[in-house]
Amino acid sequence: MEVMVHERSIWNKAPSKMSKYEKLRRKESEKTEFRSLDSISLQRVCRLIECSKLEEQPIVIRFVNSGRVRESIGHVVGIDLVKRMLLICNGEFQEAISFTAIVGADKLP
Repeated sequence: MEVMVHERSIWNKAPSKMSKYEKLRRKESEKTEFRSLDSISLQRVCRLIECSKLEEQPIVIRFVNSGRVRESIGHVVGIDLVKRMLLICNGEFQEAISFTAIVGADKLP
């Protein structure tokens, strides 16, 4: 029993700061990796984007930004093939989304 008390006192005196290695390891483990779309999903997303542009219907685009999946709802204003960007406008904001960051798309009900 005395040994257990001694071990607890050692833990209480241990420094609370993590080493740089430990911080980097935790940061890397928290990052989420996203796979690129398979060919069927990519074709579906392309069709939804084209229909949204032609019919001027709003669309929900899911994309990766800073390691997190975000959603943007709006009308497809333009498709820049040179810069490989998709321009979406929802009335207040206009957002440029890289083609490589897109992970999904859906029509609004």
